[in-house]
Amino acid sequence: MFKVMPVIFIYSLSSAIFSDTIYTDGFESATLATSNTTQFNWEGPNRTSVVRGSTTTVVYDGNPVNIAVTDGRDWRALEGDYSLRFRYPAGQAMTEQRFQLGGQYPEVWLNYWIRIPVNYSHGDGGGGATNNKFMSLWSDGYEAAGTGSSYWLSLHDAGNGSSSLGFTYSEGDNTGSLAYAQDTAFIQVPQDRGLWKNIVLHVRMESSPGASDGLIEAYISAPDSERYSRIHHGKNLKLKLSELGAGLQSGYFMGWANGSYSQDTEWLIDQVEFSTTSLLNPEYSIHTENSPKMSNVTLVLPD
Repeated sequence: MFKVMPVIFIYSLSSAIFSDTIYTDGFESATLATSNTTQFNWEGPNRTSVVRGSTTTVVYDGNPVNIAVTDGRDWRALEGDYSLRFRYPAGQAMTEQRFQLGGQYPEVWLNYWIRIPVNYSHGDGGGGATNNKFMSLWSDGYEAAGTGSSYWLSLHDAGNGSSSLGFTYSEGDNTGSLAYAQDTAFIQVPQDRGLWKNIVLHVRMESSPGASDGLIEAYISAPDSERYSRIHHGKNLKLKLSELGAGLQSGYFMGWANGSYSQDTEWLIDQVEFSTTSLLNPEYSIHTENSPKMSNVTLVLPD
């Protein structure tokens, strides 16, 4: 049994270079079309689709469609009637939704809700590795293709179908990712099946070349909990801007599952928001829980 310790601290954030909100989407437009001044763009679907919960209908899969499903699946959104579905067919490793932020941001906050599949068990198909991509952001190029850094979240096998969540990053200069760090309990099977979880991510690139003052944070909460569990907190990171000074530009949700699923498995995402300033609810308390073991980064502990 882990002891939950409240943490009280104050963020001091420098003024954002850009306007606070980059983009928001609750998918109530029933498409992946975007209409905002920052030029955010969803790329083409890759086994993703916008679905309507009330009628269990696929309404957008790259084009407007009306495909009703009658096999009892539950696609109810967190809010409204629409959400973004990610479908991993049994034994298949890939589904992801890529996006372009529409700018170059040295600091990005991301707040979104994700529903754990109703039949979730951490996949173990495909052979050796069972780490499954969960989210990524990058600068001028993905991983070794970039002179700037990339960032990833990945699900790891925690036994008995459960999953932990760890992060890694690259140090830029066309290098690959480091070892995963701060792997922390995330999905408990069976009790988390079908549960919506709120995820708040914060990635800040280093302030100048060689400063090594980059920051990665991750928080999770559940509906009506009014508290965050801080699961990742690494500072003094070499999160490098590109050689042209570009910040974070692109990313994806979900991605390649090294451990494929034995059954068709569907995730839902809703209420996505990107910003250059904090997206933490100021009325929520913040707790450290299941404190992760460290590798490669500095864990920030409460004073």
